[in-house]
Order: sequence, then structure tokens, then C-alpha cells
Amino acid sequence: MRIDRQNLVFFLLGAALTGLVCAVGAAGFAAGWLLKPAPSAPTGAIVEVRADRGWQHAGLWVQAGDLLVITQVGGSWSECPDYGCPFRDGDGNLESGLNQDNNVLTGCHHAALIGRLSAYEMFCIGKEYAAPALRSGWLELRINDNALDDNAGILYVRVERR
Repeated sequence: MRIDRQNLVFFLLGAALTGLVCAVGAAGFAAGWLLKPAPSAPTGAIVEVRADRGWQHAGLWVQAGDLLVITQVGGSWSECPDYGCPFRDGDGNLESGLNQDNNVLTGCHHAALIGRLSAYEMFCIGKEYAAPALRSGWLELRINDNALDDNAGILYVRVERR
């Protein structure tokens, strides 16, 4: 059997195109599967937020428009127990101003519970928070304090989306 040059070129181009289409399809499927958010914590889950750590993943995926409800259900923390600072609830240091130098989020009391959705705009939570989510993302929580090395304590908060 004799194969002429033109048929060989068409055969090779067809095989290459078929391989490319299969590879792109498989990559698209894998990307869709890999990039899809993992299952979220059940709504109403209670998570712990440590005072001596930065942003902590709460395990809750929130869609834009969901009502995000966060409520402290226990625990306390202090921004400086070794220096005599008392242990507080999620409202933080109500005697401090809203714009202390060590605040992560200005306009919110020092040592208050704060949050963000997937590294976007931060918001002040305190002991209780309920508002529609402006964007989709993973909920992250932390204490409103940049100096974490002298902090102690844990807050327990219920995180819900409705």
C-alpha cells in the first residue's frame, strides 16, 4: 500500500487536531472539577477563632446575596493578657478608639471579631452580625489586632448562611 505525501499530511493533522481537542476537553473537565468550591461546613456550624492567629478559614462558602449570620456562642480572648488586658468577648475593647495603630480593620474596636470573604473587603462582626453577602467567597475570621504574639484565648462562633 502506497501513501502519498498529501494524504499523510492530512492524516497527521487530523490525528493532532483530535488529540488537541481531547486534551483541551480533559483539561477543562479537570479544571472545573478542581476549581469548584469544596463542600462547605453545614450552616449553623460552630467554629473556633484563636486570638493568636491571623486569618482563619471558617469552612463556610457564601454566595453573593446570602444572608450571612455570625454569632459568638462562647469563649473569650485578650489582646495582651501579659500586660493586664482583660479577656473580652467578640465586641473587643470598647474603651479603645476605633482606629488604633494595631488594628487590622479601622472603624472597628480593637480586639473585636472581624471577617472577610476570600481575602476581599473586611467587615466588623463583634458578638453578633447579620447582613447580606456582597460577593461570594470563603468566610475567614480573626481578631482585630496586628500584634498576635501577645494574644491569648479562643472565641466560639456559629456561622450560618440563609
